[in-house]
Amino acid sequence: MPGWLRQASNGTTGYLPPFLALAFFGAWTAAAGSRAGWYNLTGSAIFVVSVMCRMIDPIVCASFPVGTHFLWHILNGLVLGVLLAATARFGAPKVGQ
Repeated sequence: MPGWLRQASNGTTGYLPPFLALAFFGAWTAAAGSRAGWYNLTGSAIFVVSVMCRMIDPIVCASFPVGTHFLWHILNGLVLGVLLAATARFGAPKVGQ
């Protein structure tokens, strides 16, 4: 990634591959008919909001001293919770289905 993009995004460009993987496999699994895919897609949507909170944190801190970085951590925890709920509810994918 170009340095200007990394700086403009507050270093969040490194999270693009995990986001794409989560969205891709969520869409693939949902298209295959598994409701677990919708959990992944929900997790990827929450992750987008989480990354946005991290990106705007330096800008927001000037007027809101607490900033939004704490939302990055809370929302990432929520993403993990959604993915764990999918695993607990649906388990491992069945081979050949």
